[in-house]
Amino acid sequence: MNRSVLSPVLLLMVIYLAPLAAEDQTIKNETSLNVSAVYYFGMIDGYNASGGFAPPSYDIITGLPVPTATPSDPGRNLGSGWGGAGLKVGLTHKIIIPFLTGDGMLFKDNNLEVKFTGELTPVTMFGLTEITLTPLALLKLSLGGGGGTGWSLVFNGLGLNIPGEAAVREEPFSGLVYKLWASATLQFDLG
Repeated sequence: MNRSVLSPVLLLMVIYLAPLAAEDQTIKNETSLNVSAVYYFGMIDGYNASGGFAPPSYDIITGLPVPTATPSDPGRNLGSGWGGAGLKVGLTHKIIIPFLTGDGMLFKDNNLEVKFTGELTPVTMFGLTEITLTPLALLKLSLGGGGGTGWSLVFNGLGLNIPGEAAVREEPFSGLVYKLWASATLQFDLG
């Protein structure tokens, strides 16, 4: 088996088999479905900002120069004329495994949580995985990553902003948008 495939397989085996060593601990599974719809007012924040309050604006500012302006590049438009809308459906599944638990207040609810999420919009899809370890009640360590792509369906879900072209070029499924992260959180309760 290839080493790049073997490492994740071994990690998943450890995640699933480690809690079986403890007799009275149970693995929890949680699944949730989230549907979000939103409307964004037309905003042109930062354009000719005067430092005061800027009310919603539906004006389209045309032909703004781009940083790599050339004589053949007419620039880009700022604003849409109607604001913006969004629709997203997300499905999340969590596996919560008791890990390093004990009777003391620092070890009471310690666990290892593995979360899988898939998100779908009319023009994009994105999936991510996150692993969170709580080795002590006051510490959470997280590691995760995800990736997605897009297509065109009335709107452009994934495209290329090429200097010299007046509009964003539609490039469905031509690339992968991804993110990776690691974090540590210290938490405590004064109660």
